[in-house]
Amino acid sequence: MKKIISLLMVSLLCIGTLQAQLVPKGSKILSTQLTNLGFNSVSYKIGDSDESIKMNRIGLSLLGGYAILDNVVILGSFALQSLKLDEDKLSAVTLGGTARKYFDNGFFAGAGLNLLNGKIVEESTTLIDGLVHAGFSHEIFPKLTIEPMVTFSTKLAGGNLEGYDHKLKYTQISINIGFSYYF
Repeated sequence: MKKIISLLMVSLLCIGTLQAQLVPKGSKILSTQLTNLGFNSVSYKIGDSDESIKMNRIGLSLLGGYAILDNVVILGSFALQSLKLDEDKLSAVTLGGTARKYFDNGFFAGAGLNLLNGKIVEESTTLIDGLVHAGFSHEIFPKLTIEPMVTFSTKLAGGNLEGYDHKLKYTQISINIGFSYYF
């Protein structure tokens, strides 16, 4: 899977006819994103322990947005995630909001907040995380773009585990790829 995604990314970057997508005020956006492709660096800690736990994660996000100014977009998101923490499986649902600025050269950067509700083994937890991301937007067809990006996120609040006196802590760097349609 990593080789296919890498080949797709290199192919798209090498095609000279691709243009950066500029987003005029009033544009509406629908987008899907696969999260945590290829590279995944996550550090989870429970309580005051210095012990980090290895985790694998993949997710699918659906986003909708509106350009409030030229090249400035507000996005709302809904995401489903599947995680594997050592031998334990986790699932999570995320609702979020993000602001993103597109630049004339096709690059974009943004920041946002997510409300995540998940189940770790048999324990439920809810938390708020903050994120920043940067990427590049390539138009592959009129009004359709591919948008690879890197995201950094960390827990800001919540994360209590019911039945335990511990709080869940984490930071994460992930590589995501998205497809957006502008209308």
